[in-house]
Amino acid sequence: RYGFNWQFSVSFSVFWSFLDYSLYGTQFIIFSWATIERHILIFHDRCLLNRKRRFLIHYLPLIILIVYSSIYYCIIIFAPFCPYIFYRLPAYGVPFPCIYYYVNIIAIWELVCHQIIPIFIIILFSLSLLIRVLWKKSRLHRSIQWRKQRKMTIQLLSISILYITFSAPGVFLNISYEFGVSRAVGITFMSYAYFFSYYIVFLFPFVCLGTLPELKKKLEKLFWYQRQGRRIAPDALFRTRIPRH
Repeated sequence: RYGFNWQFSVSFSVFWSFLDYSLYGTQFIIFSWATIERHILIFHDRCLLNRKRRFLIHYLPLIILIVYSSIYYCIIIFAPFCPYIFYRLPAYGVPFPCIYYYVNIIAIWELVCHQIIPIFIIILFSLSLLIRVLWKKSRLHRSIQWRKQRKMTIQLLSISILYITFSAPGVFLNISYEFGVSRAVGITFMSYAYFFSYYIVFLFPFVCLGTLPELKKKLEKLFWYQRQGRRIAPDALFRTRIPRH
C-alpha cells in the first residue's frame, strides 16, 4: 500500500516465530490428547480415583507434551542448523523458520507429528466417543435422553467440524505435496488455508461456550443487568427532586 516492505530484525523474527509455532502447535497436540483422555474419563473413571493413577493418566501426559513441545520449538527456532534467514509468509506475515527449508526431516516431522496425527486423533476420537456412547445406550436397552446427551453431542460435532473446516484442508494439501503434487497446485488456496487455520484458536472458546448453558445464562443475566442499569439511571436522574433554596 505504501510502496515499501516492513523490515524486522532477526531477534524479533525469532521471538515472533517461537510464539506463533510453539503456542499453536502445543494447543493442537494437547487437545488431541484431551480427546483420547475423554474416553478414559467417561468409560474408565474409576482409574482416576487413585492418586497415583490420576497422576499417570491425567497429569503426566500433559507434562510430557508441554515439555516436549517447548524443547522441540526451542531447538528449531533458537538453535537452527541453518543461517538465520526467515521467510515471511504472505498469508499472515509470520516469519517461517529456515530449518524447514534446509532440513527436510524436520519439515516432515512437523507435518506428520504436529499436524496430520493430531487432527486425525481429534476427529476420529471425537466421533468415536459419540458412537460409543450411543452404542452403549442401545446395548443396555435404555432410551436415549436427548437432553442429557445434547451437550456432549453438540460439543463433539462442533469441535470436529471446527477442526475439519479450518485445519484439515491445509493438512491434506500438504500431504499431497509430500506425495509429489506440484506446489503450484492450490498455492492461493494454501495461503488462505494457513490464515484460516488460526480461526480455530479464536472460535474454540465460543464453541465451548455454546455447550455450557449455565455460563451462557450467567452472561446473559450480566448483560441484562447492565442494560437495565443504563435504562434506570437516566429515569432516576429526572425523577430526583432538586431542592429549592
